[in-house]
Amino acid sequence: MKSLTIKTRLLLLVGSLLALLVIAASFLVFRMNASNVSLGSLYNDRVISLEQLKHASDAYNDIVDIAHKAAGGSLAPAAASTQVKAALAKGGARWKDYLATELDEQERTLAQQASALIVTADAVTGELLSLLDKGDVDGLRTLTSTKLYPAMDPLADTIDKLALVQLDGAGAEYHAAQKLYTLVLWSTLAISGVVLAVAALVSLSLIRSITDGIAVAVKVARTVAAGDLGSTIVVDRHDEIGTLLGALKHMNEGLVAITATPAWASAPRNRPATCSRRPRRWRSSRPRSSSTPTRRAAPASWPRARPRWRRAAARWWDRWWPRWMASPRARRRSPTSSA
Repeated sequence: MKSLTIKTRLLLLVGSLLALLVIAASFLVFRMNASNVSLGSLYNDRVISLEQLKHASDAYNDIVDIAHKAAGGSLAPAAASTQVKAALAKGGARWKDYLATELDEQERTLAQQASALIVTADAVTGELLSLLDKGDVDGLRTLTSTKLYPAMDPLADTIDKLALVQLDGAGAEYHAAQKLYTLVLWSTLAISGVVLAVAALVSLSLIRSITDGIAVAVKVARTVAAGDLGSTIVVDRHDEIGTLLGALKHMNEGLVAITATPAWASAPRNRPATCSRRPRRWRSSRPRSSSTPTRRAAPASWPRARPRWRRAAARWWDRWWPRWMASPRARRRSPTSSA
C-alpha cells in the first residue's frame, strides 16, 4: 500500500466502487430480464392457452344452447343454422390455436383425448345442421335428448381439465418465481453486506494510511521547528507523503551541517557599521594638509597613530605609577591596552 501514490489509491477506490455499481446494475438488469421472460412464458403458455380453451368450450356450449332454442321453437331453424356454423368455426379455430402452443406431457395427453371427442361432437353437430336445414323440429328434439349431451359433455369435461392444467402451471411458475425472488433477495443482501464491509475496510485503510503519513510529517516538522535536530527521519514510503518526508530529511541534514560549522567560519568578513569607527579619543582633530601637490589629503575622519615615545610612556606610567594615587580618569584602561 505504501508503494502506491495517493492518487493511484484514490483512483483504485473510486474505480472499484464504480465497478461494483456497474456489476450491481448489470445483475439488476439480468434479473429484470429473467423476470420478464418468466412473465412472458406465463402469459403466452398459460393465460393465452386458458383463453383459447375457454373460447373452444364456450363455442360447443353455444351449439347446445342453439339446438335447444331451435327445438323449443324460440329460434328459427335458418337463424339457428347460421349461429351453429359460426360457433363451430370459432371452436375449431380456437382449438387449432391451442394445439399450436407449447404443450407439456400432461397437456398433450389431454389434448389427444379432446381431439377425439371433438370429432364425435363435430359429427353430431353435422346431424344438427342437416335437421336445421330441413326444418325438422321433431328430429331436433330427438337429437337434443339422445345424442347431443353424450357427445358434448365429455368434450367439455376434457377442456375443463386442460384449463385446470393451465391454472396449475401458472401457480407452479408463480411459486417458483417466489422461491427465486427469496433466494435472490437474501443473496443480494449478503453480497451487498460483504461488499459494503470490504469497501469500508479499504476506505478506512486508505484514510488511515494518508492520515498517519501526514501525522508523521507534521511531527517531524514540529521537532525540527523546536530545534531538535537529532531525530532520525525514516522514509519508508513511495507516495507524496514519502516525498514530503524526504524533503524534511534533507532539510534536517542541512540544518545539522550548518550548526556543526564553527561560528567564525560562517561569520561575515566585513565589520558591522557600528564597529567601523574608532572611539573619539583615538581620532585626531584634523589631519595635516600636505604641501605636496601630488599627495591627496586624508579625510578628517581618519584616525592618526600616536608617536612611539608617547605609547612607551603610557605603558611605563600604567606599570609603575601607584594605583591608589591615580585619578579616576587615569584608572581607566589605557588606549594601548584597549588597542
